[in-house]
Amino acid sequence: MSENNENENYSIENTKLEKVLSVPMILFFLLIMAIPIINLLMSFRWSFKKNINKNLKNLSRVFFMIYIVTLIIYVYIVIS
Repeated sequence: MSENNENENYSIENTKLEKVLSVPMILFFLLIMAIPIINLLMSFRWSFKKNINKNLKNLSRVFFMIYIVTLIIYVYIVIS
């Protein structure tokens, strides 16, 4: 039991915590996502860039997925 507890503490200590996104950064992100073509390019860039805040990367991936799903639904509606 003690060995298991030590392993948990070790893994928690070695985990690198990312900085929380600040309010201005979130507002900047939302502003960029409101611009039609730029939102796709920046979302793609932030989603797959290696040296970027993990929180921003995950937020970008969510917006990128929403954009793709919306595009698929739009194409389906237009075709049918």
